[in-house]
Amino acid sequence: MIIKSILPNKVNNSIKGHFYYRATHFYDIQVQIKPDNYGWNFIWSLQPLSKPFIVDTYEELVSPHKEPAEYYIVFDEDINKQIGWMCIGKVDWNNTSKIYDLFISPDYQRRGIGSLLVEKAEIRSRNWNKRALTLEVQSCNHQAIIFYRKNGFEFTGFDLTRYSNDYKDQQEIGLTFTKILK
Repeated sequence: MIIKSILPNKVNNSIKGHFYYRATHFYDIQVQIKPDNYGWNFIWSLQPLSKPFIVDTYEELVSPHKEPAEYYIVFDEDINKQIGWMCIGKVDWNNTSKIYDLFISPDYQRRGIGSLLVEKAEIRSRNWNKRALTLEVQSCNHQAIIFYRKNGFEFTGFDLTRYSNDYKDQQEIGLTFTKILK
């Protein structure tokens, strides 16, 4: 396996990343407004989906909303195949960095490759002198949530309408995870 750093201006727009995951559970939220209207309680619970939720799409690696960014492509040298990638960028207004994308093909997961990419993102973030490394993940991507928590990220926020105005029907909420660096 080899990890290659690729500059955005060197990435051919025909290079697409393949996102695939299968979800069987999601984190549901109950929002409780306190009786005095001076606060809220949020209760999260892992729930089974009525049917599996499958994401299977190809996406351009370079996207204007991710700039400025760095791209890392993971190859299986033995068969000359792209097996994963990561896109990270600086968020200067709040002195953080962000993992925009991190994906490892299912056949190559649980081999430490994703953890190597997270470590690379953390090193780059420290080199940029950023205070924290953030990322966003869907509430139905339970395996990714487990992975990020295992790699030192903590749940720090959510967006109920990130993907849909009706998050209850979609069972998909944008969750923010953060790793404090300093």
